[in-house]
Amino acid sequence: MLVVFGFVSHAQLSLQPMIGFQNSQTCIKVNDQKGFSPLHHVYSPQMSLRMDYLFKKGHGPFVGIHTSNTGVNFSFNDPANGINNYNASKADYRVAVAGGYSFITKPIFFNKSKANTAKAKDKETVVQKHVMVKKSCGSYSREIKSYSSRGHCGSKNKTSGQMITKPAEKINRDVMQADKKKNSGWFMQVQPSAGIAFVPGISNGIEKTTVNGTDEYKYTAGDYNTALITGARFIFGKNNNQKFLVNLNYFKGLGNLSTESLIIAEGGKTTATHLRSSVSGWSLGVGVPIQLTKRKVQKAKITEQKMMYKKQCERYYRPGCSKKS
Repeated sequence: MLVVFGFVSHAQLSLQPMIGFQNSQTCIKVNDQKGFSPLHHVYSPQMSLRMDYLFKKGHGPFVGIHTSNTGVNFSFNDPANGINNYNASKADYRVAVAGGYSFITKPIFFNKSKANTAKAKDKETVVQKHVMVKKSCGSYSREIKSYSSRGHCGSKNKTSGQMITKPAEKINRDVMQADKKKNSGWFMQVQPSAGIAFVPGISNGIEKTTVNGTDEYKYTAGDYNTALITGARFIFGKNNNQKFLVNLNYFKGLGNLSTESLIIAEGGKTTATHLRSSVSGWSLGVGVPIQLTKRKVQKAKITEQKMMYKKQCERYYRPGCSKKS
C-alpha cells in the first residue's frame, strides 16, 4: 500500500509593497585629480513595489518600481578651483523602473522534528497486506494487516515478526499528520535576484546660472539613468503561508555618468574643466508578500502494489495463496 500526497507546484504571481531606506555614495572626479565624495554616505527613505512571476520550478522574471535619491548637486563659481570651493546638496528624488530574474529556494523550517535529528541506525517500516480471515460461520472476509519490521538483514526483528492490525485509513491519517507536523511552524525562503534599473527623464550636462552678476555652475553627480541591481530577499512565513520579507539590494550606476566638460574662454585664456562621477550603494526594506495565485493541495490517495519480501537474506517471495499437494 503506497500513500501519496503533498502540494502541487504551480506558477505563482505575487505582489510585494515595501518600505525602507537607501544608502548611496557618490564620488566626483575633477580633471585628473583624485576623486572625492562631497556628501559621503547619504541615507534616504525608499518605497518600492515589485511583482514576481515564478514558474513551477521556482524561478522567473520580476518587474517593479522604486524611489531613488542618489544625485548630488555640485555647485561652484570658479571652475579652476571648484574642487576646493563648492556647495553640495542632495538632488531631487527619482522614480526607477526595474526588471530582472530571480529564483526562490524551498522552505527551511526552524522546528525540525526529533525524528529527523536523531541518528537512528534502524528505521521502522509498515507494510500492509490483504489477508483472508475465516469467520466462525465458515465464510471469509478481507482485512488489511500491517507488518512492522525494524532493522536490516540479520537483525532480530524480521518482516515475518510481530503483526499489528491497523486499518488503511488510520495509517493514511497518521502519515498525513506526521508530514503536516514536519512542515508546520515558522520557515524561511531565500530569493536571490539580478536585473537592471532604468530612470527615465534624466538629462546630462552642466547648468549655468547667474546670481547677482556672478556665474554659478551646477553639476548633478551620480544621477544615473541605468544601474545594475542585485540582491536577495529573505521571506518568512508560517504553515506554508508567507508573512513578511526582508529585502537587501546592491546597486551600481552605469549610464549617464560619462565625463562632462566645461570650457570657459576669458581674457584670451581658455580653461577646461572635466567632471566625472560614479555612484553605488545598497538598500534595505521590509514588506508583505501578497499572493495573487493560490497553491492547490493534492488530496491523499492510496494505491496498491505488490511487495517483494526478502526471506532469510537470500531469496525473495511474493505474498499469495499456496495450495497443499
